[in-house]
Amino acid sequence: MDKKPTYEDLEKRVRELEGLLFMQKQAKARPLNREMFLRTLIETIPDLVWLKNPDGVYLACNRKFERFFNTKEKDIVGKTDYDFMCKQEADFFRKHDKAAIASGKPVKNEEEVIYRNDGHKELLETIKTPMFDTQNQLIGVLGVARDITERKRIERELRMNEARLQLTLKVANIGIWDWDIANDIWYASPIYYTMLGYKPIFGRSDREIWIKRIHPEDREMVRNKINSILNFKTNEYSYEARMKHADGSFRWHYVTGYVLERDKDDKPVHLIGLRIDITERKKAEAEKEKLQAQLIQAQKMEAVGRLAGGVAHDFNNMLGVIMGQAELMLFQMDPALRYFSGLQEIRKAAESSANLTRQLLAFARKQTISPKVLNLNTVVESMIKMLQRIIGEDIHLVWSPGKKPWNVMMDAGQIDQILINLCVNARDSISGVGKIIIETKNCILDADYCIDHTGFIPGDYTMLMVSDSGCGMGPDILNNIFEPFFTTKEKGTGLGLAMIYGIVKQNRGFINVYSEPGHGSTFKIYLPRHQTQTGTKPQTDRPEPIETGSETILVVEDNIDILEISRAMLEQQGYIVLTAASPVEALEVVKTYDGSIDLLITDVIMPVMNGRELAKQLKSSRPDLKQLYMSGYTADIIAHHGVLEDGIHFIQKPFSIRELASKVRQVIEGR
Repeated sequence: MDKKPTYEDLEKRVRELEGLLFMQKQAKARPLNREMFLRTLIETIPDLVWLKNPDGVYLACNRKFERFFNTKEKDIVGKTDYDFMCKQEADFFRKHDKAAIASGKPVKNEEEVIYRNDGHKELLETIKTPMFDTQNQLIGVLGVARDITERKRIERELRMNEARLQLTLKVANIGIWDWDIANDIWYASPIYYTMLGYKPIFGRSDREIWIKRIHPEDREMVRNKINSILNFKTNEYSYEARMKHADGSFRWHYVTGYVLERDKDDKPVHLIGLRIDITERKKAEAEKEKLQAQLIQAQKMEAVGRLAGGVAHDFNNMLGVIMGQAELMLFQMDPALRYFSGLQEIRKAAESSANLTRQLLAFARKQTISPKVLNLNTVVESMIKMLQRIIGEDIHLVWSPGKKPWNVMMDAGQIDQILINLCVNARDSISGVGKIIIETKNCILDADYCIDHTGFIPGDYTMLMVSDSGCGMGPDILNNIFEPFFTTKEKGTGLGLAMIYGIVKQNRGFINVYSEPGHGSTFKIYLPRHQTQTGTKPQTDRPEPIETGSETILVVEDNIDILEISRAMLEQQGYIVLTAASPVEALEVVKTYDGSIDLLITDVIMPVMNGRELAKQLKSSRPDLKQLYMSGYTADIIAHHGVLEDGIHFIQKPFSIRELASKVRQVIEGR
């Protein structure tokens, strides 16, 4: 017979039953809590989440999905994509759903396109995952999508900006470099290597290899610049240096670097920078400096030219009086007299002074000239004997004429001046026995040659070359040889080469000088070719023997001393001379003189009216009157008064009796 349960036993059993009931309640509540947990988790995901059955019918979705499509879960559950999308979009999504079901595993699809009602396009990145129950039976497709519209827009902008940057760098020929110092990794853009001609190298920096390619004169400077960053002294650096190109040439580069990242100890661990080829800019700067130096030189020459022109008139008038009086006295004096040699020295000194003035005017390109069509071979040939006497017997003079040199339009006296000065300089540069070579040659200067020789103009030229075996010149002297008053001689004037420079430029020519210490010098003068017309014969005539005359000459000169000396010179040659100290007085003399007047010799610059205007008035009453103009002013001032035109006769003050007499016969006889 069973024992009757006690109260304690009943109480224990009740507690057991209560426990079982609690466990049953908990067991029933657990699936519900798991569903709530999953639902909460899905709602916190920032992506769109939805569930479809195998036929594409929506079973559930999260709030992100609702907001994206502007709908509610209750409104789409039981529906398919075809119920609220256009057929094209619905077919697109259904195709991807089937692809996931067929694969049996998650399928990722990028850039699924959704078109909003306002026409705006959205891009989705989706993952479609087939869902199976415990018996591995397909129960649906879980979809997760992320809106990547903004990300794609940013990516596209980054690509566009990168393309623009690369295009800009390519057009600007800028190379980019990146140096990860901590990991010793080096990167440089293709343009970086293109401008240097080397193949791209990625990986180790090989800094020493690059530094060895820097010009030796710039290498230490570059090291210091790089170390200034590595040693914490600065946050950026830049420099200009010559870099060796793969073809062996050196090109100028501008390089700049910046600290991109530092470590905890503030040590730079990452650098970036640019490299730009500035070779052409450097060439332009050098050319600018060269042109600037030429401008300064031209300004110096112009200043001396103005000085020469300013003093030439008065100085030449005074020299004319000295030379004229000395010559007249010498003509009338017995050579045996004690004063005869003294007068000769006075005349020689005056002539030397006049020659110095002519050199100044030639340098300033203001010398009065009478250009004629010349054959350089003929002109030089006539000078050889005299040049040999000038340079002496110890120096061998070699004359090498070119075959059929082109004619030039030039004053023969200027060629004489060039040859004499160059040969004298060559003689002075030779110690003991030596050689001087004079050569002529036809030359065609093309555009390429003229690009490398500043100031040269392409065309046909006749070259006159003078070479010597003398001591030569270094750059410090070569850069200054054409500067007025620059000389290396103890008693030199420094005007010889300056005069040559002026003559060459006056005749639209060019001059090159080649010289090295111990290897002599070569002067090459290029004179423009003159296209001689048919029947024109080059003129190389020298002044004919002086003849006296008996014609009547009117001399008009506002300087009384010059007027009197001119009268005395002409009377010495047998002429009848009328004089006037002003144009007004000259008009009165002609009006009252009954006889014929064959020649008018008049100063150009005078008060009231100039010589050209006076001649014009006199010719109205005496149409056969011939004119000879004279002046101590420079050629540019005379030209301003209309004198230096073709067919006009002119004599430069100061002049000797022989020069005046020869010029008078030339004008009267119409030669």
